[in-house]
Amino acid sequence: TILTGEAPRLSVCAVTRKDMGVSIDRAEHYIYKNLAYNFNHRKVEPLHVTVEPGVNKNMETNSHPGHEFDYVLEGSLRLKVGDHETVLGPGDSAYYDSIHPHAMQAVGGVTCKFLAIVIP
Repeated sequence: TILTGEAPRLSVCAVTRKDMGVSIDRAEHYIYKNLAYNFNHRKVEPLHVTVEPGVNKNMETNSHPGHEFDYVLEGSLRLKVGDHETVLGPGDSAYYDSIHPHAMQAVGGVTCKFLAIVIP
């Protein structure tokens, strides 16, 4: 309701066309689009996330209850979860307990886009 001014009302199938997700503010370093904003009683939050080069240079972390699954669509993503750090490329994914502090950064001088499935 807050995102669009209308209460989510779909309960069988919700289709979100390319580039049509609803923008949300979640963390200042990333650009989020909610891909199921119009589905009532969601059990996960599917998000299309864009990380621009040069953003979050200090790898400032955030955390939230639940789990998260990230799947890189394009570019390269530096991912830090707790004390573990890795670089993911297109087709790579990570699943983690998101209560642990985590941060992302685009690497290689290009924008990174990934699909984040947040499971509260």
